[in-house]
Order: sequence, then C-alpha cells, then structure tokens
Amino acid sequence: MAAIKTILGLLIAVVLGVVGFAYSGLYNVAADDPHFGVTR
Repeated sequence: MAAIKTILGLLIAVVLGVVGFAYSGLYNVAADDPHFGVTR
C-alpha cells in the first residue's frame, strides 16, 4: 500500500509540475510565434 501511495504522489507531483511549467510562461504554448525561416 505504501508503494501505491508513493507512485500516486509522484504522479500528482509530475502533473502539477508540468501544468505549472506550462502556465509559468517559460514555454510558449501559443501558436502565434513565427516558425523558423525554412518552414515559412
């Protein structure tokens, strides 16, 4: 039972970390930035 709680806790922490990173503004998740010159 302790292993399940540990895995569930880690999973929740990872999900919260990913969501927090996306909302922090460090990674541009919008589609309004121009692409590289080769792909235009």
